[in-house]
Amino acid sequence: MLKVSKDCTNLNVASIAQLVDRNTAAICVSHVQYATGHQLDPIHLLELAHSQKALLVLDITQSAGLIPFDASLASFDVVLASAYKWLCGPFGAAFCYLNPNIWCNYDPPFAGWHSNENPFAFDATEFDLAKSARRMEYSTVAYSAGLGMAAAIDYLERIGIDSICGHSKNLCSILRKRLERLGGAVITPEEQTTGIVSVRFSNVSSQELVEYLRKNNIICSCRWDRIRFSIHLYNSELDVDRCVQVLVAFLKR
Repeated sequence: MLKVSKDCTNLNVASIAQLVDRNTAAICVSHVQYATGHQLDPIHLLELAHSQKALLVLDITQSAGLIPFDASLASFDVVLASAYKWLCGPFGAAFCYLNPNIWCNYDPPFAGWHSNENPFAFDATEFDLAKSARRMEYSTVAYSAGLGMAAAIDYLERIGIDSICGHSKNLCSILRKRLERLGGAVITPEEQTTGIVSVRFSNVSSQELVEYLRKNNIICSCRWDRIRFSIHLYNSELDVDRCVQVLVAFLKR
């Protein structure tokens, strides 16, 4: 079992590799760590999994909609994400990409009317699994949530994921430098700063500081006794200025 340090210095492909051998069926891991913003190289993860004849199940919930990613470019096995994070979609929707070599032979643990090749035939005497990834949809789906997710994805793609990533990375870099000037210890790796900046101030309760920030309309979270700021396309440098002003007011108390 890998115990990750709270600064994530030991969270890397090499440390994960220590847990992987020929008995490993799949490596299931997040592309971006939710508390710190620490990113793992998906290509190296894929190479690690395939070197042991294992599958890579990559959760991109904390990167989809923010970091450009093409599952088809490197023959990824399984890629999944929920809609309500950086995709700006609703709760109750998610997507799962299966490599064509996987889904054509995939035997789902659950099957229902919607995973049938002819779901509207309603013939219980025969059951043929759908030839597409729909075989995983074993029951009625949340159509409204799916439509909301599709609309959110269309919106983000019109803006451009590369543009969103550059915008967020720039604001995170500005915030990071200003937090460090205030004496904050930022644990998000600088070279990986895209949407999340995680910081802690010595002799200050992170939870208390988060509550103070929230009362002043600065939405953030306390994760691993650190303040996690998440910056997306809807934020501007004015938001960073406002955040720092509130932080200074708290630290001067």
